Order: sequence, then C-alpha cells, then structure tokens
Amino acid sequence: MNLLHVFVEHSVFGKGEITQYTSEMITVDFSKPHGQKRFLYPSAFSKHLTLCDAALIPELETELKSYNMGIAAAQDRVDRAERIARFRADSTAKAKKPPRARTKKT
Repeated sequence: MNLLHVFVEHSVFGKGEITQYTSEMITVDFSKPHGQKRFLYPSAFSKHLTLCDAALIPELETELKSYNMGIAAAQDRVDRAERIARFRADSTAKAKKPPRARTKKT
C-alpha cells in the first residue's frame, strides 16, 4: 500500500500530508505551527490518524487487522511461556520435601 502524498486527519494537529513512509514509520507534514510529526505505522491509524481518501480505508483496515493479529499472537506466546514457567516453579517447589527429623539412638 503506497501512502506517499496521501492526506490524513489528526484530532490535535489537523490535516496533513504523508511525506515519508516505511514499513514501520510514517512522517506527516502538518500546517505551520505543528510541522512534521512521526508516527508508528500502522498502529497510528487505530488511535491518532484517519485517512481522508475513503478508497484506501479498506486496504488499511486489512493491514491493521493483520498487525493486531500479530500482536495478539506475540502476547499469547508470552502468556504461554509465563504459564509454563509458573508450572515448572510450582512443580519443583512441590517436589522438594522438607528434611526428616533425626531421632537419637540410645
């Protein structure tokens, strides 16, 4: 998806034009008092930016959906690793038996 020279709307900065675009960052040129701002791509479109060109919205929504699925999958892997670590820690704690009391021989 080519977003170069596409206009976007920001709630604080107003309308701006995308001047640089990579797979991870976009640079938007806003009016004079605000200047250029950099945003993470595509997550900025879920919270901060909206496209002014309605024809590009479905394609952007597809990218946002795949981005969010990737983040959810990464979080699932982290959660699973934490559960496994807790299970192993609990298992080793249960496996350790307290020392037996010694009895004196008479």
